[in-house]
Amino acid sequence: MEFFMKKIYYLSKSVLLFALFIIVQQSLISAPTQKSPANGDDCVDRDAVFEWSRVKDAAYYMYIISTKVDFSDTLKKDLSYSDTTVAFALPNFSTKYYWKVGSHIIGEADTWTDGFSLITHPAPPSLTSPDDLLACQAFRQTFTWTTVPNAVKYKIQISTSPNFSPTVVDTQVTGTTATFTLNKYFTTYYYRVKGQQVGCETPYSVPRSLTTLVGPPEMSTPRNDSIGTPLSILFTWPATPGAQTYDLQVSDDPNFTNLLVNQMNITDVSLPWAAPNYNKKYYWRMRTLGQACISEWSNAFNFKTAYPAAVALTPGDTITCVPIVSEFTWQPVSGATKYEVRASKTPQFQSGVIVFSAKDVAGTSVIADVTLASKQVWWQVRANDANNVGLWSETQTYFTTGEAPLIMSPVDGSTEVHRGLELEWQAIGQATSFHLQISKDDNFSSIEFEKEDIVGQTLDVILESYNTQYYFRVRTLASGCYSDWSNAYSFKSIQGFPNLIYPENAESNITTDVQMLWSKVPTAISYDIRFSTDDEFVNEFGNNGVQTNSILQKDLKPNTLYYWMVRSNDAWGTSPWSQVFQFNTGEGFTNIPFLIYPENLSIKLPTTGIMNWRSANNASSYNLQIAQDLKFNKDDIIREVQNIKDTAYSYTDLDNFKEYWFRVASVNQTTTSDYSKPHRFRTIAQPPTDQALAIKPVDGENEIPYKKTGFEWTKVARTDLGLSSESGYELLISKTQDFTDTVFYNQRVFEETVNVENKLDVATTYFWKNRGWNEAGFGPWSETFSFTTSVQSSVTDGNFDFGTSIVPNPIQNRAELRFNLETPGSVNFTIIDQTGRTVFNLENISGKGNLNVLPLNLDNLSNGSYLFKLQTGTKYQSGKIIISR
Repeated sequence: MEFFMKKIYYLSKSVLLFALFIIVQQSLISAPTQKSPANGDDCVDRDAVFEWSRVKDAAYYMYIISTKVDFSDTLKKDLSYSDTTVAFALPNFSTKYYWKVGSHIIGEADTWTDGFSLITHPAPPSLTSPDDLLACQAFRQTFTWTTVPNAVKYKIQISTSPNFSPTVVDTQVTGTTATFTLNKYFTTYYYRVKGQQVGCETPYSVPRSLTTLVGPPEMSTPRNDSIGTPLSILFTWPATPGAQTYDLQVSDDPNFTNLLVNQMNITDVSLPWAAPNYNKKYYWRMRTLGQACISEWSNAFNFKTAYPAAVALTPGDTITCVPIVSEFTWQPVSGATKYEVRASKTPQFQSGVIVFSAKDVAGTSVIADVTLASKQVWWQVRANDANNVGLWSETQTYFTTGEAPLIMSPVDGSTEVHRGLELEWQAIGQATSFHLQISKDDNFSSIEFEKEDIVGQTLDVILESYNTQYYFRVRTLASGCYSDWSNAYSFKSIQGFPNLIYPENAESNITTDVQMLWSKVPTAISYDIRFSTDDEFVNEFGNNGVQTNSILQKDLKPNTLYYWMVRSNDAWGTSPWSQVFQFNTGEGFTNIPFLIYPENLSIKLPTTGIMNWRSANNASSYNLQIAQDLKFNKDDIIREVQNIKDTAYSYTDLDNFKEYWFRVASVNQTTTSDYSKPHRFRTIAQPPTDQALAIKPVDGENEIPYKKTGFEWTKVARTDLGLSSESGYELLISKTQDFTDTVFYNQRVFEETVNVENKLDVATTYFWKNRGWNEAGFGPWSETFSFTTSVQSSVTDGNFDFGTSIVPNPIQNRAELRFNLETPGSVNFTIIDQTGRTVFNLENISGKGNLNVLPLNLDNLSNGSYLFKLQTGTKYQSGKIIISR
């Protein structure tokens, strides 16, 4: 029973706890959650918006706003509200308020939140100055406002828009006053301020506005610092915002102490005025009246009235026959230092028709080229300098002449112009006739020749003087007017006399037979030449009518001073004599030397020796040349010696066995003779210096045929000098090694091979050696080689051409042996050094028909020359190879 009662107790307790859980859970679900303002917010805008969360299945919501924590007094209350936000204007600044919300679910009890508190932000500052809606305010303004408790800063905004977008001032200050300079005339500015505490700021104050004063006019004309202003002046300016009338002052001093104009209450935007003086600086300023305001005076503008109009003088009005290039003149303008001139195709002087323009003209005249021929021209002048600009003169008009002709020939600056010449020019435009002048000065102050009424465009004239500078010019006559003179062309008449060329002036040592030379004169028909031994030409001689510009003058006296000159003869007369040159003859001609030694075609001459020749008459020294060719071309001359005082020359260092040619010329102070006919000679050869190497029989070879034994050795340099009788080999064969028993001796061996027939015994050992020789002597003996003859006679095929070659040759590293066989067979290949020792051997090579190629490894052989021998059967071929690494 007791157990049963305990069980009922615990069951009841569990049911109660479950019921309480259900109630609490339901309460938590049905009550909204307050969102904003958050609990404890202390800077809430008075125009607050209260927000909470939605509750599932809620039919409506309830809220209460109060100044009491127990909500005993109600500012705002709604117990049947459908939304989750509500806006409410809280009545006071810096005041604590409370709010809570609840929800109602049908069939369930209403649930409320515990409630939140908030404090509204402080009140904004109050603007104290300037007063609202002020007008005619200066740009610089000081703004003040009341203090906000606990404020650390204030923010002020100034704008030309009532909604403060955009702002012209948006800044923070620490006090309750701030000064700013506004910058627009007749403009309404709005301003407001708010306070800023730590973590909170007030709303902006109620804005105020002020309107700045009206501005002075923006003056247009006359522009500031303008010059050249006419006396009839029109002051102009654009309408100024807010303006009702304008005041304008004009003075001749910048301080406006002497007012020439003081016009008030002008209702228009312009004012005419007649300035009293030319070239005078004036000052003007303005101010605006409007909206019960008077602006400050504008900055003063200054302007200077123009110089008075210049008076044009020449060319006068309606004048005709004025040259295209003419002088414009005018009267001076008082105070002006420079002038501007212009000429035009039309009286309007518009752009594109100006034909002449000149500025910065000092003085009262200018030369003008209007470039218009036979046309009407208009021109004006005015003062125009760095200080001021004047009024244009009255327009003058005139008519130009025709254009000056163009000179065609002679070309300007021509020289060597013939005395008889044709002058030619070309008319531009209409021409009735021409007027021509020739002068010797470029300003034509003295006229040498003049002709008028020339109908054509050419004129033949004959000039009076040779070698003279002339100038000529032409002008055109058309419609009763002469044109300007053409450009003056200059030319120089032909020199007439030639320029002396040879002998040059003051030249010495001239030959007694001398070829005189002078420059050609283009018009010359002939020349006259004179010689004299005195500079006055008292005792003169020479020739007339020389047809060329050169003559051979013979038989002059040696060591004599001569003077000479030349003149030309042409169709218009005889020229003056040329300038006088002088020259000294020398000692006269010298003979060509006669060569003595070496005799022509001599041979075997030593490389060092003496050349000699016979002395030449009148020679003081000799020049000698040695060459390798008969032509003595520059590249062939190996030695050239000058100023040899003797008739002999010691030569050295000529090459052996070489042909040379030598020749000699004699020299004195006046001349050098031709070279002698050359002698040819040959130097002696150098004796052989190399040893021959045995090719066959090689040292120690056996079974050598004894009836017909072939000997072969390597070639020795300088044993083939062209004549068999002058070079060759000496061969010795002996049964004894010291060659005391000489079997065979033949000094006259001219090849590297020889056959000895029927001289040797059977089965006998022989020794052999050879040496080269030539005209200069014998070379060294070769090494001694031995061989043994065969028991019985046999026939050998001997030397044969297998087309054997070693590739490459010289050998650096690897090489190939190449040879051809008519039929396959066994081949032996041997390399022998210069001592006759076999240093490389390939035996029983299996050779095939046609080309055979075998690699050779000769790494063990040192650099040098070697013999090789290729043999098959009784046939063999030998040759030479070089190893060079």
